[in-house]
Parts: sequence; structure tokens; C-alpha cells
Amino acid sequence: KMTDFNEIFSSYLAKVFEKARSSVREESYYSVLEDLLNEFSIKTKRNIKIDSFPKQTEAGNPDIRILSSNGKLIGYIEAKDPRQESLETIEDLEQLDRYRKTFPNLILTNFCEFRLYRNGVLLGKPVKISDINTFIGRSFENIPVQNLDQITQLFEQFLSFLTPRIYTPKALA
Repeated sequence: KMTDFNEIFSSYLAKVFEKARSSVREESYYSVLEDLLNEFSIKTKRNIKIDSFPKQTEAGNPDIRILSSNGKLIGYIEAKDPRQESLETIEDLEQLDRYRKTFPNLILTNFCEFRLYRNGVLLGKPVKISDINTFIGRSFENIPVQNLDQITQLFEQFLSFLTPRIYTPKALA
């Protein structure tokens, strides 16, 4: 099973690094992340729907929204350019603070590092699966995936979350 995940993430990294080589904008990586999420969900037998550029929310406009197959919100992903090496600096920005307060299940990523926030709090440690600068200018065959167990667990935690149903006006408030 882990070899399947290794292949999925290695292929994902190859696509990320290929795009990085051609100096594309952040939005150009979204489809690569969507493919990864789709492949991961198939392997883990989850049915999800992915929306890039979802409509505006009260807290702003995160880059990607993930829904269950029956339309329930799973969570959001806020992505930054892979050349943005320090996500810690992003973590302190007003935009991410607002997202963390509003969205109970949020991933912040630069496509090589992933941080999962549950109810505004970082869940576990950030998971770095590669360093983009290590591979710029190199061949992208068989890119080693760092922290495979941790990234697999992070994605499983993210995709298994369902936003709670709100039944009463009091709970909504």
C-alpha cells in the first residue's frame, strides 16, 4: 500500500518540479494538487469533489475547496508558490489568521510542505515531502518522497473530516 502512495507522491513532485522549472504562476500548480487529491482519494476509497477558485466566503477566497461526494464541506486548501520556502511567515499573515479562525479543516501548502489546521490550531507538525531547490535543474525521475507516512496520515486526517451540521440558531451563533 505504501508503495502505491510513494508512486502517487513521487509523480506529483515530478509534476510540481517540472512546472517550477518553467516559472509558472501559483495557480498553474492547482491542477497538479487536484490530481494528487483525486488519486489519493481513489486509493483510500473516498469520493470527493474538488473546486479550484471556489466562490467567495465570508472569510475570503481560499484556493481550493474539497467536498464529499454528497456535497458536504470537507475543508479548504490555501496554496502558495513553491518558491515560498517558509510557510511560517505565511502563517502569521492576517489572511491565514482569518482562514484559520473561519475554516475548521484547512491545509496551507507551498506544494512541497503541508500544514493541517484543525479549528485554527496546527495539527501535528508541518510535513515537508521535498525541497524544491534541491531538484531545480535536475532530472525528475524517481524523486524521493520524504516523510511518506506523515504526509499520508495528514491527507487521511484532512479528507476524513466533515464539517459539523448545525441544527439550531444557537449553535450557528
